[in-house]
Amino acid sequence: MKTKFVALVMVILMTSMVYGGYVYSDYDWEPYNGHQYAITRDYSNWTQAEAWAVEVGGHLVTINDAEENAWVAEFIKDSYLDVTPPGTVEPSHNAAWIGLEYKGSGDMSLPDSWKWSSGEPLTFWKPGYPFPLGGVHMYILGMNSHEPEGWGNNAPHEYRGMPRGVIEIPEPATLLLLGMGSLAFLRKRKAV
Repeated sequence: MKTKFVALVMVILMTSMVYGGYVYSDYDWEPYNGHQYAITRDYSNWTQAEAWAVEVGGHLVTINDAEENAWVAEFIKDSYLDVTPPGTVEPSHNAAWIGLEYKGSGDMSLPDSWKWSSGEPLTFWKPGYPFPLGGVHMYILGMNSHEPEGWGNNAPHEYRGMPRGVIEIPEPATLLLLGMGSLAFLRKRKAV
């Protein structure tokens, strides 16, 4: 009975991780390829968006292939950020932070000068603009943008606002299994 209670408490804690005043259940999570994705509730710079993603047990999205890139671009297509420079007729588009950060050395136009905040290896590269543009964090453009699925690093918040970020976490079931595995380990250790 005590083990079931501890397991229930762990599940509640894992699904109620605080995110800037929000909890996991405050988000509209979308499953894709064994992970869950959500858009941050608030607009912010990259560093704040990454901190919020870490608070709920993940990171800003790591994009591993063209299929995931297209899925994320579709997922954010209605997360409007008007980055149209004042006085132009360029259409507005969507942008959202992804977990790619410049390492601070090397040519910004080369993939090996960048790293994912998750620590995963960089296996896919989709810059949508000529590099370098000067920003040290990447964002992705939504499917209804003037350059869909492309990545940029010229800090879109320089225009009219900051984008939101795309959070990626393991499926909640994976978190539950990890928690249950920890309980089994502790129980086994106590029995010895």
